[in-house]
Amino acid sequence: MSSKNQFRGRAAARAIIFAAAILIAPAAQAQVAPAAQSPVQLRAISLDEAVRTAEAQSEAIRIARAGVQRAHGQQYQARSQRLPQLNASASYTRTLASQFDIGENAPPVD
Repeated sequence: MSSKNQFRGRAAARAIIFAAAILIAPAAQAQVAPAAQSPVQLRAISLDEAVRTAEAQSEAIRIARAGVQRAHGQQYQARSQRLPQLNASASYTRTLASQFDIGENAPPVD
């Protein structure tokens, strides 16, 4: 795979992860009941940390990664069709002379 295609694949994966992180964050906050909230200190996290957390916890990300992996496999299969297809077979048969085969040099039978 060329480096240009790898860059595009990685950029697409990062875009999917980022979109999933943005979509998942409000849903995760909505699931916490107000009464169940405890006085926990909130802290700011970096984008990389948010992406790592989203990757680790998101089923949608796992599904997207499986789709990317499947697409790479299909690309590999399609590319292999351009290559020459080689098939080979061999056989060997050894026939032993039969004791009942009299051949051409046998004496004539009366």
